[in-house]
Formats: sequence, C-alpha cells, structure tokens
Amino acid sequence: MRVVEGTFRVVEALKGEPPADGKLKTPVLGIVCMPLLPGLDYIVFLYGDNIIRGPGEGTRPIINIESPQEKHRLEKLRDLKKRDN
Repeated sequence: MRVVEGTFRVVEALKGEPPADGKLKTPVLGIVCMPLLPGLDYIVFLYGDNIIRGPGEGTRPIINIESPQEKHRLEKLRDLKKRDN
C-alpha cells in the first residue's frame, strides 16, 4: 500500500494514545488520498500502523475551529469520551 506520511502535534486526544513519534499516514488510493495540509486542524481517527481512516470514516480538516458548528461537533465527541469512561 502506498501512503503519504505527515507529522502533527496533538491538541486533544479523545481516545487511545497518539503515536509517540508524532507521525501518521494516509493511504493513496489511485491518485487520491486524505490531504494533509500544513496549518489546518484535523479531527483524526487512526487504526493499525497509525493509518488515517478516511473522510467517510470520520477524519476531516477543520477550517475554523472557533465556529459554532465545529465547537458543537467537538462537544459531541467529548460527550462520547465521557460515556466510555
């Protein structure tokens, strides 16, 4: 499988442990992959080998983390975290 690798900094982990090396990968399917753009915030869902689950599975960039819509989405994820504990 071909992949694109990027480094990141964790702002908040809602479940599990982020990769200690600060790297994640996105699979390249044909000519398509999850864009990893510098300076954007992302909600990221990872699975084995720190591969990003794609947009259809939750991972996506956040254009404006301060928008009411994004704040609401993050609160819903935080509520799920509370239920797991």
